[in-house]
Amino acid sequence: MGIRAGKWFQVEVEDKLVTKIDPFPGQRAVPEMKILAYDIETSKDPLKFPDAEKDEVIMISLMYEGEAFLIVNCNFCGEEVR
Repeated sequence: MGIRAGKWFQVEVEDKLVTKIDPFPGQRAVPEMKILAYDIETSKDPLKFPDAEKDEVIMISLMYEGEAFLIVNCNFCGEEVR
């Protein structure tokens, strides 16, 4: 059908079938890229992968479009981390 990932399209659906596909009018052919990065720190036994049944999430750090966020589990790290 000529659909490509990472591009905007305007579609018409008739009886649950796509009947027309055109590049989205007035928009860039390729959407602006967004950047998201994250890191999840957990407790775990030495040399083991984390186990969801017993290990805790310690913190989650996120960066989206240059803005950084940190989510901390104060039950694990303590209040002084804030």
